[in-house]
Amino acid sequence: MPGLTPSDAWVQCRQEGNAVVATVGGEIDLAAVPVLQAEIEPHVKNGRPVVIDLRGVPFLDSAGLSGLVRLAELARDAGGSLRVVANRRSVVRVFRLTGVAESVGLSASLEEALSSSN
Repeated sequence: MPGLTPSDAWVQCRQEGNAVVATVGGEIDLAAVPVLQAEIEPHVKNGRPVVIDLRGVPFLDSAGLSGLVRLAELARDAGGSLRVVANRRSVVRVFRLTGVAESVGLSASLEEALSSSN
């Protein structure tokens, strides 16, 4: 996208039981959405349980939130599930203020998210 600064966001996916855990770092903004989609979308389209771990994310804007909501919708459409782990106040606040916390299955810990995804 012209004019966008390259994203510092990164995603690392791993298998944890029957779920895929996608650990995300960096700021999640408009520039980061393509990074999230490229790394996480194939897993949600397979109908597998996916947990997105945002504990390493210091900033989340509306474009990043929209990208996460889209991934949750894709997961549901594929018969899978998606949960998000976040514990930084600034990130959790975005989910709560927008009313999106329940639709993305917001959890405070990875353990809680994994037990809810089974």
